[in-house]
Amino acid sequence: MNLHLFQDEKYVDYFIHRTASLGYKEERFVVYTTHKREKPLYVKSENIHFCQYGTPDFGAAVGEISQYKKVYIHYLSTMMAEFVNTLPKSIKIIWIFWGADGLETLRVFAESSLYQPSTLELYKKWKLKSRMHFKEVWRWLKKEIKGYLLYKNHIKAARRCNYVATLIPEDYALIQKKHQLTARFIPYFYTTVAQMVPQQLSVKNVNVFLGNSASFTNNHVEILEKLARLALNHRKVLCPLSYGIEEYKEMILEKGKILLGHHFQPLTTFLHRDEYYQHIESACVAIMNHSRQQGLGNIIAFLMSGARIYMSNESTLYRFLVQNGLILFSVQEDFLLGGQEILNPLTSEQIEHNRLKITELFGEEAGENICHQLLNL
Repeated sequence: MNLHLFQDEKYVDYFIHRTASLGYKEERFVVYTTHKREKPLYVKSENIHFCQYGTPDFGAAVGEISQYKKVYIHYLSTMMAEFVNTLPKSIKIIWIFWGADGLETLRVFAESSLYQPSTLELYKKWKLKSRMHFKEVWRWLKKEIKGYLLYKNHIKAARRCNYVATLIPEDYALIQKKHQLTARFIPYFYTTVAQMVPQQLSVKNVNVFLGNSASFTNNHVEILEKLARLALNHRKVLCPLSYGIEEYKEMILEKGKILLGHHFQPLTTFLHRDEYYQHIESACVAIMNHSRQQGLGNIIAFLMSGARIYMSNESTLYRFLVQNGLILFSVQEDFLLGGQEILNPLTSEQIEHNRLKITELFGEEAGENICHQLLNL
């Protein structure tokens, strides 16, 4: 018997369906939450045990630990780090890592390295403002102490894992080098192209799509400053800001209006998938200026629609996709140093090339093969 522990996320149903379709029956699925809730918000599968972490219900859902040969941690949250550190050495632990649970929680990057100059200036002002009053300083100090203790607990849990499963080998290598992990790397992704983009997409307009959230890691300001120097004509710059840091969202709303005027079109409310895809199809250029891997779902959607995509060349995801044959462009070398031509659409040949490559990389056959590999460790 194997134990799988998940947060309440949409990908859980994909995973449970795939394991069943491949004939794996000795799997127990536990979906945990931090607060008491009657049922999951996102998981629809009936083949789960749903409970609040840290309660008797969680203990009952997990059952006797000795019955498990392997425990799969789908995202190493603070709760899961605590749980992993209680498990006996006889149990094999597989950590399916998403990105933030390794790169951010384990502090692989210095904060300043994630932000480009103009964004870093905004970030420092935001941090300073939050510590202006004595009460805020004291609250910040307590938060820092608690954060450091959780960080040390996270390192201990990561070192306890036998395998780390993630998409990008370079991400694992960064964590392994910083924290001397002994876990072996195996490749893994949850969803195929058909599951991520279940409908045919194609570019229908010449708009520009910028970022994926109201987070400093998007480095919006550098792009807005460059776009302000170009002739946008009738183009709109679409900018999703529906989730993230509220104060940062307000900063970008102000910057966007000042720099781009009526061309700036923020998306500040949560959109249904079909409506979101309409915005994606309206853009022939997409810019994802993250220094770490982020926004994979958006990037795959843009590759399938046929957009020209700019990414930071510091991103491991950018390097991974380029190494696998995708036609992408660098923010630093192509976008920031280019002229009006940086807003040109891809050729039909480039579009078809990218569609073929991304379908091979995240196709059904590849999805089945890596799932077999994961479950047969």
